[in-house]
Amino acid sequence: MSRQLSRLLRVRRLMEEMSRAEFAHLRVEQAELEARRDGALEVAVTLRGEARASLHTSKEDVPGLWRRYMEDSENSAGEAERWDRAAQQAAERARAAMRRYMEDRLSRMQAEILAREQAAVERLERERREQREIDDWFGMGRRVRERRS
Repeated sequence: MSRQLSRLLRVRRLMEEMSRAEFAHLRVEQAELEARRDGALEVAVTLRGEARASLHTSKEDVPGLWRRYMEDSENSAGEAERWDRAAQQAAERARAAMRRYMEDRLSRMQAEILAREQAAVERLERERREQREIDDWFGMGRRVRERRS
C-alpha cells in the first residue's frame, strides 16, 4: 500500500474516532440535562403535593404556606422548562455529531476499501512479476540445454 494511502487511512480513522468521542460526549451532556429536567419536575410535583397537604392542616398561616409552596413549585416548573430547552438543544447537537460521525465512518470505510484494492493490485503485480522471473529462469535454462544439444 502506498504511503499516501496509508496516511489517508490513518487520518480517516482518527477523524472517525474524534467524531465518535464528540458524539458520546454530547449524548452524556444531553442525558445530564434530561436528568436535571426530570429532577426539577419531580420537585415541582412534590411541592404541589405539599401545597395541597398544607390546605388540610389547621395552621393559622395556611394561605401563606400554600402560596410559598406554589411559588416554589412554579419556580421548579420554570427551571424544568429551561432544562428541557437545554436538553433539546443538546439533543440536536448530538444528532448533528452523530451525522458527522456516520459521515466520517463512511469516509474511513471508503479509504479502507481503496487501500484493500490497492494492496490487491500490488499483490497481483508482484505475483505476475515473480511468475515472469520464474518463467524467464526456466526459459534461459531450456535455451542453454538446447544450445548444448
